[in-house]
Amino acid sequence: MKGLRKSCAPIKPTGTKTVAGLIATSNGKALENTLVTVEASTSANPFKANVKTGSFSTLVGENSNVKVTADKNDNPLNGVSTFDLVLISKHILGTQNISDKYAVIAADVNNSGKVTTSDVVELRKMILGIQSNFNNNKSWRFFDATMNEEVKINAIAADATVKFTAVKVGDINGNANAASAPRTAATHEFTTADQALVAGQTTELVLNGTEGFGFTMNYDVKSLEVVSVDANSAVIENGTITTAQVGSEFKVTFKAIANVTLSNAIAINSNVTAAEAVVNGEVANVALKFNNKVSGFELFQNQPNPFRGATTISFNAAAAGNYTVTITDVAGRIVSTKTEGAVKGLNNVTVELNNAGVYNYTVTTGNFTATKKMVVIE
Repeated sequence: MKGLRKSCAPIKPTGTKTVAGLIATSNGKALENTLVTVEASTSANPFKANVKTGSFSTLVGENSNVKVTADKNDNPLNGVSTFDLVLISKHILGTQNISDKYAVIAADVNNSGKVTTSDVVELRKMILGIQSNFNNNKSWRFFDATMNEEVKINAIAADATVKFTAVKVGDINGNANAASAPRTAATHEFTTADQALVAGQTTELVLNGTEGFGFTMNYDVKSLEVVSVDANSAVIENGTITTAQVGSEFKVTFKAIANVTLSNAIAINSNVTAAEAVVNGEVANVALKFNNKVSGFELFQNQPNPFRGATTISFNAAAAGNYTVTITDVAGRIVSTKTEGAVKGLNNVTVELNNAGVYNYTVTTGNFTATKKMVVIE
C-alpha cells in the first residue's frame, strides 16, 4: 500500500555468528560494569567491552574458535562483613555447613580450592582494613553451567549464548549489590561502665556477648592512646580501631594522656568495618551504651525504609547539644556527614541518597552513638 514501509532487522554480515551472553548473580540479579572479552581465532582484535547492564553481544567469524571470559576486580568489600566470618567459621567447625556451591567458592577467600582457617584470617584482614585486596583471588569470579571460568566454542557453526554466574568472593550470604531489601534488624547494645580517667591512668574495655560482631571504634587522640588490642582487632591509624570477632571478645587497653570521661572519648561506627553483630544467627545493628551515664537516647529506624530519594532519620536526645549523622556504604566509605544542633527530645533529620544499595547510618550525640541500616531502591 502507498505510504507504508517495511521494517527490517539489521542484516548480519555473511560468514559471521553471534555470541551473546548474560552475567548475573546466583539470585538472578544482572551484574553491572563487568569486563567481557570474546576472542576469535579469525580475528587479531578480540571484542572487549565494559558491560554495564549484564548483557553483551558481538559477531565472530563462522568456524572460528571462540573463547569468552569475564572479569571484575573492584570494591572487594562489597557484601563482606563479620557475618560472613561467622558463617565460614561455622562451616569449618561443622556446626553449620555451607551447602550452596557458589557460597563455598565465595568462602574460599585465598583461592586454595578448599575452605580453611586461612580464609578466615585473610577475610578478617580485609574487614579490619589491614589489607585492601585479596592476595590470591579477585573480587568477583564467573562460572558457566559446568563451573568453568572460561567458555570455549570450537569451530562455531551457529549463534551461541553464554551465561555466567557471578560469585562475590567473601560474601557468603549473597548480599553484594542486593536487589531486594533486607528486613529491619534489631539492635544489640554493648553496655559498659563509664569512667572518669586522669592523665596516666590505664583502663581495659571489654565487649562481648554475641556469636560474632564487628565495628569501627574512633577514639580521641588528644585524650587517649592505645596500649594494646586483642588479636582480632587492629589500630589502622591513630584514632581508629577496627575489630572482627567470632566467638571472642573485643579488648582494648587505653591510657589517658589527659583527664577525660571515657564516654566522651570513644564512639562506634561503620567508617571502616561495618558495625553489626550476629545474634541467634541473625544480623543486628550495634550500639554502645554507658550504663551509668546515658539515659533517654534512642535511635529509630529511618522512615520510609526502603526509600527512593529522601528519608527521615529520627532520634531521641536526652539533652540539647550537637549531633552528627554519618552515612556509609557497604564498603564502609563515608557517603555524607552532617553536624547540627539537637533539641532535648525527638529530632528529625532528612537525608537524600540517589544510588541504590544498602547503607549504614550512625548518629552520635553527647556520649551515645548508634548505627542502623537503611536501603535505597531504584
